[in-house]
Amino acid sequence: MPFAQVFDAPLNIPAATLGIAANPGAGIFVFPQIGGFVGGDTVAGMLAASMDDFGETSLLIDIGTIGEIVLNYDGLILAT
Repeated sequence: MPFAQVFDAPLNIPAATLGIAANPGAGIFVFPQIGGFVGGDTVAGMLAASMDDFGETSLLIDIGTIGEIVLNYDGLILAT
């Protein structure tokens, strides 16, 4: 990895801790990074597409600032 990750596990933070005016029980969920340039937005896309439970070969392309690509092939998930 080109740099050290700040965290690699999901974060669940009360909204009030961040000074966000919301319902007192509201929370903020931050998806984890899974690699140097594979961030939480890509992890969220993988989850939304059910890539961990998808039986066929599939490809997720996150077109954004960096442009991550995730391949699910025969149960093996590779991301770059």
